[in-house]
Amino acid sequence: MREKCARRNFAFLHWGEMSGKRGQSPGSRAAFEKHCRPRQWKKGQSGNPSGRTKGTFRHQLNEILRQVAEEKVHDERFPGKKLKTNMEMLVRDAFEQARRGNFQYWNAIMERIGGKPISQIELTGLDGGPIQHRVEYEPLLDDEANGDDS
Repeated sequence: MREKCARRNFAFLHWGEMSGKRGQSPGSRAAFEKHCRPRQWKKGQSGNPSGRTKGTFRHQLNEILRQVAEEKVHDERFPGKKLKTNMEMLVRDAFEQARRGNFQYWNAIMERIGGKPISQIELTGLDGGPIQHRVEYEPLLDDEANGDDS
């Protein structure tokens, strides 16, 4: 005798019809009850409505980074000078690294100031004309078309 699951296309065979198999086989009672129990929530309803909202971690991280960047600190290299923000110190250090020849810092600074350069590739044919396509066909012999290799 078979029982049908309304939720999924799943049929349960009683033990007598399972030819001696036991356990969590696809037609077992435990599998049937696991997959065919009624839904806990209505369709479209969340199981955790007051859970973490999307973007919370990223928002908090950005806020902390912004606060730390705006903090005023003393520059240990120049005692007695005025306070600078962490952001100012990072920018000055980046410029110092670029002046020393570090290409990665120089490249990053130039991209922030002037924008990333656009690379353009122009595809043209001979002498700047349009690209021409040519397709060549080879006729098949009657023996090759029929599959005869003799």
